[in-house]
Amino acid sequence: MISHSSFACSCKWLGDFFEASKKMDLIVKAEVIEKLKEDEPFDTIMRIKILEKYKGNEEQNEILVYGDKGADCLAYISEFELGEVYYLALGKSLISNDKYLQGNCGELYLTEGRRWKNDRKERGFIKVQTNFRNE
Repeated sequence: MISHSSFACSCKWLGDFFEASKKMDLIVKAEVIEKLKEDEPFDTIMRIKILEKYKGNEEQNEILVYGDKGADCLAYISEFELGEVYYLALGKSLISNDKYLQGNCGELYLTEGRRWKNDRKERGFIKVQTNFRNE
């Protein structure tokens, strides 16, 4: 008899970007400027440069955003490309007030002006001129 234990993420789908972002702490247009590994063989953190802020109190121009390590219900940082611009709806960590998390239980990030697909569904995109202030 072989026994394996595994853990998986389980979360409620928050909806499209406009719905899901209402529940997040910080909404920004940002460029990915660095990817980092944290005790894993793959990237789990990205450093972003905030180009525009739509919601939130963050004062820093650059912040670290943490992604999934395996079963955290967060986005995989490998989905983000260096130098690309994204619209991100980020949540603050419950453990550390200066730590932001890129969730994956809703459409919580969009690219600017292009589409891409992942294993779940086609993600949306935003044209450069779009104004989506979340008020």
